[in-house]
Amino acid sequence: MSGEIKIKFGEVEKKLIKLHTSSNALISSLPTDIGGDTVLDVVAKLNTLNSTLNKVIQSYKSLCLKNEKATSQAVQSMKETDEKIAVSMTFR
Repeated sequence: MSGEIKIKFGEVEKKLIKLHTSSNALISSLPTDIGGDTVLDVVAKLNTLNSTLNKVIQSYKSLCLKNEKATSQAVQSMKETDEKIAVSMTFR
């Protein structure tokens, strides 16, 4: 094990763009008012489940976008550090 970390920046950036696009495409539009004025327990439970699932989808979307942003910043930082090290090595 060499202790070296190799990052293919172009591939990582492509995957992050794909994650961003996919995350933005998530739409949580399950109906939460099935049955209208129907008072059946099953209908009420289904509406509750759909509402909960809508919230889970929104949370997941938000989490994916936050992770994409954090990863993008980390990769950019690593790239800048790598470039600084490369420059300092050429001056030796």
